[in-house]
Amino acid sequence: MNEKETLKYVKNYILDSLLSLYDNEIIKLNSLDLTKEISLTANKINKHGNFVDNYRDYLEIILKELLDKNFISLKFKLRNVNLSFFDKIILNVSKLNDILLEHPYNFKYKEIFSFKEDFANFLKDSNYKTSFVKKYLDVIASKLKNNESLTMLLLNKEMNVKNIKLTSNLFEFLYDLKNKDNFLPLRTLSQKIFNDSKFLENNISFFIRIFINFNDEGIKEVNEEEFYEYFNIYKNSKYVLIKNGLTLKIDKIKINLDKLSSPISLLKNQIETLKITKVSKYKLLTIENLTTFNYLSSLKEFNDFILIFLGGFHSNQINVLLRKIKKSNKVKEFYHFGDLDPFGLEIFVNLETKTGIKFIHYLMNEEIFRKYLKYSKELNEKDLKLLSKIKSEKEYQVFSKLILAMLETNKKLEQEVIMDEW
Repeated sequence: MNEKETLKYVKNYILDSLLSLYDNEIIKLNSLDLTKEISLTANKINKHGNFVDNYRDYLEIILKELLDKNFISLKFKLRNVNLSFFDKIILNVSKLNDILLEHPYNFKYKEIFSFKEDFANFLKDSNYKTSFVKKYLDVIASKLKNNESLTMLLLNKEMNVKNIKLTSNLFEFLYDLKNKDNFLPLRTLSQKIFNDSKFLENNISFFIRIFINFNDEGIKEVNEEEFYEYFNIYKNSKYVLIKNGLTLKIDKIKINLDKLSSPISLLKNQIETLKITKVSKYKLLTIENLTTFNYLSSLKEFNDFILIFLGGFHSNQINVLLRKIKKSNKVKEFYHFGDLDPFGLEIFVNLETKTGIKFIHYLMNEEIFRKYLKYSKELNEKDLKLLSKIKSEKEYQVFSKLILAMLETNKKLEQEVIMDEW
């Protein structure tokens, strides 16, 4: 460092140290009415090295500057010594506003105090009925009062009243669902509460931990599947789901899908041995996510399609089924509908590559992306890495405008949010 940079470093180090001590004392006291002296000794400064001796000449200059501005005062054991041979550097708390204008500092106490006020207002307005949620909120209030850590009680370890509200909403809804004996898809529930179809699944360990700590039945151990079962939630099926357009022969039994009002599920060994005896539709649509598959299969607009649930990257049994359908030469148009995100595009290309079938992307374009942009999410590091890889690859040029829109907005879109196209 040159001289200017070194002086800046020494000044920042001294002020940061003093302000950090002030911040910690305010948090400990839980009040701004501070009477304790905030001071630094040479021993405190040298705790992790020999800062004072290493920067003594620069300290002399910085301490004089801070004294002249009345930001600090100094105490000495010896008389007639240089400023850098101080006994104590004392923060002038009355000059805090002036110090912060010159030296901005992010006090933790402000975040904590603000959170306490926001949480108190949240409790006044909340109207939660279940004792489970009340226990959860009571424990948070108690920990706030005693200045204890909230890490285990907040989503993503953030201090955020919204996280508490969402968690309370979730469990209020779950207990209501449990008491009504209804069943709900996991991702539909997650979308309803968190506006993110995968949030509950991705943070399930947190919610299980909260449940174990506060449930009313003394349950102290539960795994993911047991948690879902307890609250009448079901996850995506591991079977291949299919609806419309085919007559199948399975184990000497013929099944005409056009006569069924709901999809059927097929196991791997059934797909390998089944025969397709008739194809009545000339269009086929594979769908990436189960929630969307269930929704589209309930709409009359899709009665002219063979509908197949893909479940992310297509499996070998999907490959076998699609090849058998293609072999009939009856289906003329193969479509795929997936997430408008980097991995959704990768699934599309993977589907074409593995099956050898030319697919048409369905609602996976820039126009749809921008139409539903308000429901989008930020691209993460993995998304950006994949986008940078595929944007120039030949197989992805059909999505070139969509990829540019993702990069321009730094957003991605899940297909579950596309709601008004039918």
